[in-house]
Amino acid sequence: MSAAQYLDAVESFREALKSGRPLPRARFGLGTALKQLGKLDDAVPEFEAALRLTPGDPLAHFELGAIESKQGRLTEALAQLREATRLQPGMVEAYLELGRVYRFLGRTEESRAAYRKAVELRPDQISALYVLARNPQDARESAELFGRIRELQGRSTESGKADDANGAGVRLVADGHFDEALAAFRRALEGNPSFALAAYNMGVVLAQKGQMPEAAEAFRIAIRLRPGLSAAHFGLGLVMLALGDPSAEDELRNARTLDDLAGQSSGKNDKPQP
Repeated sequence: MSAAQYLDAVESFREALKSGRPLPRARFGLGTALKQLGKLDDAVPEFEAALRLTPGDPLAHFELGAIESKQGRLTEALAQLREATRLQPGMVEAYLELGRVYRFLGRTEESRAAYRKAVELRPDQISALYVLARNPQDARESAELFGRIRELQGRSTESGKADDANGAGVRLVADGHFDEALAAFRRALEGNPSFALAAYNMGVVLAQKGQMPEAAEAFRIAIRLRPGLSAAHFGLGLVMLALGDPSAEDELRNARTLDDLAGQSSGKNDKPQP
């Protein structure tokens, strides 16, 4: 989503909060939008407010932990991320962030345990495999992990044509050729029907064209293919908000931080930057 759309979302959430009603999902959505705009200090109190209203929300704990990690507040980040994984043991992104925080704190074994859990939950998580392979317990483990990485990279090569089509779509978006970009993203999905980011990219472009129902369906496809793709959840929530769908707040609440999209991506240019 574009910066302008996040700014619009900020205004929408703030307008809703003027009612004085306790709206934890609006607080969470506002915090997410502010974070994507780089306003980390402003985002923190919104996530904290969401937690006061809905104690035990793992996503709010994760968002706070991710921000505190960026700000170098590692002890606070650690507490938030551990709580997020306790509340939602399947949250891969939280384990990845937890592994980074432990690594920065010099707690090597705990860092490795967090990365291993991320790989257990998502076996194709190459970034976690790389960290483990570069800091192995022994040479045998290193060889095994690098073998798994090569295998995953080989699978990625097999879907190279789909990647190329998706990359072409991203470039077409940058040039303002939205119809041609949509055709490229459709080719990417035909070549690789499980290409969640291509479906997400379609949703972004359709939303920019004002085709909100079609955009919602594209985001739903992306979510079915990769349930943890935060950008798709957030994009769907914003589109539902524009359509006046009362369940928009539910979707926004389930959104993950977009900062981690790069870690979920299969390449550098797999999503458009409108």
